[in-house]
Parts: sequence; structure tokens; C-alpha cells
Amino acid sequence: MRNSTQQMGAFGSEAGG
Repeated sequence: MRNSTQQMGAFGSEAGG
């Protein structure tokens, strides 16, 4: 989920929840 980048920020694609 690349969209996570907005919420996770630095993690985004990496940990993307």
C-alpha cells in the first residue's frame, strides 16, 4: 500500500502497515 506513505511518512512503502 503506497498510500501509507502519507500516514507512515518515512516508512510508507517500507513498512506500509
